[in-house]
Amino acid sequence: MKNLRIVFIVLYSLLTALFLSHLAHMYNLESELSSEPYIRAETPSAILYNVFLTLAIVSITGFILFTLIRRAKINVLRAVKVALISFLILVLTSLFTSLLLMYLLEKTPLLSILLLLPHEVSDVLIIALPIAASVAHIYMTFICRNELVNALAIATYGTEAGTYLAVILPQSTVIVVAVALALYDLFAVYRGFIGKLVDELRKGVDQGVKPHYLPPLHTVLHGFILKLGNVGLGVGDIVVYSMIVSSMYLNLGLTYSLLMVPPLIAGFIVTIRVLARRKRGYAPALPIPVLLATLIYITCAVLL
Repeated sequence: MKNLRIVFIVLYSLLTALFLSHLAHMYNLESELSSEPYIRAETPSAILYNVFLTLAIVSITGFILFTLIRRAKINVLRAVKVALISFLILVLTSLFTSLLLMYLLEKTPLLSILLLLPHEVSDVLIIALPIAASVAHIYMTFICRNELVNALAIATYGTEAGTYLAVILPQSTVIVVAVALALYDLFAVYRGFIGKLVDELRKGVDQGVKPHYLPPLHTVLHGFILKLGNVGLGVGDIVVYSMIVSSMYLNLGLTYSLLMVPPLIAGFIVTIRVLARRKRGYAPALPIPVLLATLIYITCAVLL
């Protein structure tokens, strides 16, 4: 299968989300994290507020990116992009690496030797290792020249973000936010800024005209988009996939969360194999996977 590698990336993200959710559940991360600016409540008003806030963040971010690209502010865009993503990686990777380190110290006798070191040394290592992991993650995202390593690094921070949202958001909010983002994705690709940018780039290339904001879109937005071969995937899609799977794990357990993996993978394959070919060579990656996954999620939540 020509697009097998991108499917592997999605599968990797889903399985990683399950593991990160396991760590979050084991160490009761929900009680340690503040939900701000979201509201951790199941009331209709809280759900609507959380959905509105999410759509506002996505819309404002998209508008800023679109404006910078259209005005050829590529250097400004890159600086903002690198700063924003690096900050997210520093926070998220440090957080989950700390949980992983605690897990390994408990489960791996060899690593427990760290606890026998002088107190000052072990404390420094426990702080330094997560930071070192974050720096390595940033390097693999922006500096490493290997396409697969870049894709894995971008998918990893997207997965971390999705799991983080699943931890701080109530179950009902996750479902509604996922559906709202799928609808927004449908609009953004076919009627919004994403479709307009891609169509304008193609129009210029077809006419032999170099658009004034080249380099290519996937290069400019590297970090927000992961690319393998001729297939690109937005990190936001990874965030939503991971958020759904992680929420299912945290609320209903591992067995039921595993039920989310096949529909998400199947929906993604249908998107890249059918819709992207029949339409304009690109398609929103959220609607079909989210539709299939949320149907299963709602069914399991109601029956249980």
